[in-house]
Amino acid sequence: MTAQEVRLPPEITFCDDSVIGWQNRRCWFSPQTYRLLQELYSAEDKTLSKEDVRQDVIFDDEVDEGALRQCIAQARKEIRAGKIPLRTETITRRGYRLVTE
Repeated sequence: MTAQEVRLPPEITFCDDSVIGWQNRRCWFSPQTYRLLQELYSAEDKTLSKEDVRQDVIFDDEVDEGALRQCIAQARKEIRAGKIPLRTETITRRGYRLVTE
């Protein structure tokens, strides 16, 4: 595994439209944040550009960068609170990816 590759825990489950589970823990998310995390998890070790996330994953073209930052902040807060071993990582000038703690 190279320094750029990331292994995500296979036992992470996307239970329904707003719940992510790991072992006996559950985290609830807003629909936009849930879709963001689901897309980042599906991308595995790839970085998703901010434009891809903003336009294709959770927002339309008219939503500003602030809404995206707010969604990322909510994801980080809820993941920490639920003690799920994931972390959203910002790759400067490139985008976001999900990594394991």
